[in-house]
Amino acid sequence: MQTKRLTRIPGMALIAMLMLLVVLVLVSGQDARAEENTIVGTWFLEEVGVDCTTGVVTQTDDFPIFKDLRTFIPRGTLIQTNGTFSFRSPAHGIWQRTTGQHYITKYTSFAFDADKNSAGFGTPNLRREVEEHFELSKDSNILTGTISIKFFQSGLEFCSDRVQEQDCGIGQKREDKLINTGCAIAKGVRLSFSEE
Repeated sequence: MQTKRLTRIPGMALIAMLMLLVVLVLVSGQDARAEENTIVGTWFLEEVGVDCTTGVVTQTDDFPIFKDLRTFIPRGTLIQTNGTFSFRSPAHGIWQRTTGQHYITKYTSFAFDADKNSAGFGTPNLRREVEEHFELSKDSNILTGTISIKFFQSGLEFCSDRVQEQDCGIGQKREDKLINTGCAIAKGVRLSFSEE
């Protein structure tokens, strides 16, 4: 009787370990498949300006199709690099899935004037805030959406001479002034290795 009990314990432990192993394999497989069906990855996007009220395309020769790279990092961060204008910083922001194949993003970047400077210091004088609503295609390789943009004039006042930090107002909160808004529509494709 004692022998049967002692042989059952290792057998039960082995079964429990095998069940745990099966569960871990299934869960890790689900995680990999879940990531394949998300926005995570790097995308090449083209954007065209539209009227914010009517949605009619407003693109002209003065405002070409905007092109950029967007990298959506797991856990909700993103980096956007503009390929159209050289007087803008890369953008940093956040993203989240709202429902199914729908996502919302928010990011910000800095812009410079046409001479790529502000008051001779090379510091940004505009800030751009962007909110986007995207839908991912069923095969997860095409991204389409709408974009809302706000342009702010920096509330920072820069010192013209080298003076004490407290005299420059560094670290003091300044209100940025909303100076313009814009809208666009976008379509993008996921970057991937081509299959040969």
